[in-house]
Amino acid sequence: MIGPVSGSSPSAQPTTGIGGMDGNSFLNLMIAQLKYQNPFQPMDASAMMQQTSSLTSVQTLQGLSALQKEILGMQEASTATGFIGKQVTATDATGATLSGVVSGVTYTATGPLLKVAGSDVPIADISQASNAPGNGTLA
Repeated sequence: MIGPVSGSSPSAQPTTGIGGMDGNSFLNLMIAQLKYQNPFQPMDASAMMQQTSSLTSVQTLQGLSALQKEILGMQEASTATGFIGKQVTATDATGATLSGVVSGVTYTATGPLLKVAGSDVPIADISQASNAPGNGTLA
């Protein structure tokens, strides 16, 4: 499945920093800590429980973050579909202002692109939208 915002599946996203550490990395770090601890001063049981609790919290937050990205992608797709048939003003990739009726939507890894006057325009570049003439209005 293509991730809605990042373009990759949630399990294939690169991890960076301690906040991006997955469960296996965390467990390997904890095992190394236990392996090389001073046998005359073993790790406190409460410290072990705190680290295990931290692992669970990190995993839960990572799952929540992936879910939020997926929901955002679905919202963007729904919003993009709602623009079909609407008159919009947007800025294209060259910085030029263009106006036209949205004729379609293309879904990409970076988000949906609206087809306006023959150009693909990201939703973020739409500056104005209204009902198109003859689309149920008198304008």
